[in-house]
Amino acid sequence: MTSTATSKRQEKSNESFCTPESAVEDRNQTWRDKLQDWLTSILEPKWSERLAAVSTSKDQSSLPYWNESVQEMSEQLWSLTGIDSAGLDLSSLSGTAINTGAKSWFSMTITFLPNRNWLRISSPSCTASVVGSTDLGSIGLQSRKIRIYPEPALAKVWKQWQAACRYCYNQGIAYQRQYGAPKTARKLRDIILRSDLPQWVKDTPCHIKQNAVVEAWLAFRRSKDARFRSVRDRSHTLQFNAGNFRNGTWYPKITRGLTFRASEEIPGEWTRGTELMRVKDRWYAIFPEPVNEQCSLAKGGIALDPGVRSFFTGFDGTGFVDIAKGDFGRIARLCYHLDALQSRLSKVPRLKRRRMRQAAFRLREKIRDLVDECHRKVAAFLTDNYRLIFLPTFESARMVAKAGRKFGSKTARAMLTWAHYRFKQFLKFQAKKKNVVVVEVSEAYTSKTCTKCGHIHTKLGGAKVFRCPKCNHRLPRDWQGALGVMLRALRDTAILFRNGQDAIASPLSSNVQQCSA
Repeated sequence: MTSTATSKRQEKSNESFCTPESAVEDRNQTWRDKLQDWLTSILEPKWSERLAAVSTSKDQSSLPYWNESVQEMSEQLWSLTGIDSAGLDLSSLSGTAINTGAKSWFSMTITFLPNRNWLRISSPSCTASVVGSTDLGSIGLQSRKIRIYPEPALAKVWKQWQAACRYCYNQGIAYQRQYGAPKTARKLRDIILRSDLPQWVKDTPCHIKQNAVVEAWLAFRRSKDARFRSVRDRSHTLQFNAGNFRNGTWYPKITRGLTFRASEEIPGEWTRGTELMRVKDRWYAIFPEPVNEQCSLAKGGIALDPGVRSFFTGFDGTGFVDIAKGDFGRIARLCYHLDALQSRLSKVPRLKRRRMRQAAFRLREKIRDLVDECHRKVAAFLTDNYRLIFLPTFESARMVAKAGRKFGSKTARAMLTWAHYRFKQFLKFQAKKKNVVVVEVSEAYTSKTCTKCGHIHTKLGGAKVFRCPKCNHRLPRDWQGALGVMLRALRDTAILFRNGQDAIASPLSSNVQQCSA
């Protein structure tokens, strides 16, 4: 690089970045000011796309997080409350509570602190886009899933199509197991469709059979152990080409006179390939559609602590958000009914057993629908109200493994039923649509570490209230965890200072798991 370019770059750039040592030594700027500068920079739409992830080793992420910088942050935070939590009645710390879970089976309560300026996290909001502008691009496709109710004759035709596609798929897998995979999917398609097929398979439309053979070719490329499809599989899917859906149905000439009802309006034409899915006896039409980014107008940030008693507990600087606190009982009752139904299956005649299996399927779908409703409403609430979300890496599958598990089967079942990982994937997608930043951080020692003095409470166990044996600091356990996640996230993530148009990121440690912007 030439000296002229270097001097121009120095004149243009007025940024500075902070290391752990300089952060502690610089007493002129408080941690609250640094945090405000950091959030102002990180939550800019232009900058959020450029924030890079920092890799983490398991050894580092599992260590205690308290140090001098966290102690300084904690002192700043607690000094702004104007109260002393030692020996304080917890009800006096609750402030004002607002229930935002209206028209939902679960509750969502925001408990504001007595001093709402305790840690006000804000950032510049986005500028609203002009209609027709192209500043917000597409981030891909999403599936629009519509429940449909075909008449019996049409359902019989669709099931025959699914059987024919399953036959072609299995023939493709069998051929590749015996002779190996051809170089192209077209070659396998020609081999299978030109073979001696049964007449009922030949009567099925050609395009969906071709798509089934291509699926077999792709499945065998992914794994040499690709399995056959069975009529007993839970779900069956037909893949149609773009021109197969016309006049509000698939292959209207073949299915002339056969109709179906839909839970919402079905488009008359569709320019992309569609799918027809059957889950047990429920039919769904799937239409892929483009997703356009939306710029969220929110200005805040929140740290989330996943759990079992509460689905999530959040801390946003002004108060604590309790999501589905104590509401798992409704799902637990359905699980108990499902267990009782399963235990009686082997003791009843065959015909009654079939009806009981259908009832068990309806119970499972009911449980899944309740959990999905919670996921969607919580994700909408978070992405509409916050621009930055700290989300711990909640590894449920590893935590519920019987080897070394420290809690009972009821807790393990509740943890799996809440489906935190599925929620994380859905939240990331919704955040990407609205240009919200989701940062995955470690939650190690966040519940055990006192958020006032840093003492590690080794005998916390399953207590619902955190009581520090050293400083007598008391706080509800879930609130303690959410506040600990916030402190740890602020220590682990980057400190950014912005004086010009650009920002510089400097990781304070390597404990940040992943960032999605």
